[in-house]
Amino acid sequence: MNIFKILSSYDGSIKEPNISSFLAYLLDLNEDHGLSDLLLKSIIQDFKNINIDFFSKIKNDLNQYEIKINPEYSVFLDNKRRDIDVVIEIYNETLEEPLYSLCIENKITDNSIQKKSQLKEELDGLRNEYKENGWNTEIYFCFLTLEDSKKSNSEFEEFKYDKKLHLYWKGVQSIQQKILNILELERIGEIDPISEDFKFLLKSFLSFIRTDFKSSVEEKSEKQERKSYGKTVMEYFREFANSMEKDKDYKVAEIKKTIKTMIKNESGLSVNAGTLNCHVYATIVNEKNRLHYNVTEKNCDYKNLFFYPKETNKEIIRKYSPEINGVNIYVK
Repeated sequence: MNIFKILSSYDGSIKEPNISSFLAYLLDLNEDHGLSDLLLKSIIQDFKNINIDFFSKIKNDLNQYEIKINPEYSVFLDNKRRDIDVVIEIYNETLEEPLYSLCIENKITDNSIQKKSQLKEELDGLRNEYKENGWNTEIYFCFLTLEDSKKSNSEFEEFKYDKKLHLYWKGVQSIQQKILNILELERIGEIDPISEDFKFLLKSFLSFIRTDFKSSVEEKSEKQERKSYGKTVMEYFREFANSMEKDKDYKVAEIKKTIKTMIKNESGLSVNAGTLNCHVYATIVNEKNRLHYNVTEKNCDYKNLFFYPKETNKEIIRKYSPEINGVNIYVK
């Protein structure tokens, strides 16, 4: 039983704000999870590994500081509101102003990464707020993405700021690995015991990370499709979309026929018409029926593949790209 996968299945939803809130809880050394300051200290150490002068006033024991964890912290820039997923403010005993502010922008899929401006606007908004308060707080930024990918790396490099860190949910330099390290320290008695209930919850969360934050329904469906067809039906649709010419009309019926043939040639099996229709609806951005197929992100590159040049004519589609203007995008 995995509570995270169960709650995100069917009509349930565990999305980025929920994951950010759980991360904020894990980072809060005043909470009852038993991790103390280990996870937060590990992220601070990652910054120190980049530059020994980062967080230079921080001593080894964070318990001597006042730590304020602020999920969904709103800042404003030219009347535009930006919400930073987690802002951690570290105060000394005077509590006059934060010594440091560690901002975490969390992206659990590459599809939710906004290009170019988001990180800069969040930084500028927070700078303005601290300046208005008369604070000289040092600001650090952690860009937390699912894994090491071309899209996430590009966005990170586009963010021109020296006190920044790219951290991942999965892989070597990751939250996943940090939690595993803490569990190992607990196992060998290097830290105080963590309750069995919370260790169970942590292991469930690690499994949720390992499956890219997919629900049990999504995971089961994809596993079955890969077993049957060699890869998921969505991957066949993406493969076809990548072969399409820009601004060229394609008949929906011909696309379904072609993808059915692709699956047959690859696996020797026939995919049923209902499965094909579901994927057609889910991948056409201005198809209202896609609302029934759990499309919840407007900039979901993985599923935003096609569009109707005319919404009244549902026999013809074209290849979709975010640069195309004037196209409705329906999401749940």
